[in-house]
Amino acid sequence: MTIGILVPAITFFFVNTSSDWRYVLHAQKAT
Repeated sequence: MTIGILVPAITFFFVNTSSDWRYVLHAQKAT
């Protein structure tokens, strides 16, 4: 696995995690 693949993979993972976390917080607030 090269840096060229690793960097976009980490970036995608980070963005996906942040999106999920925001959704979780929003869902808890609505309850």
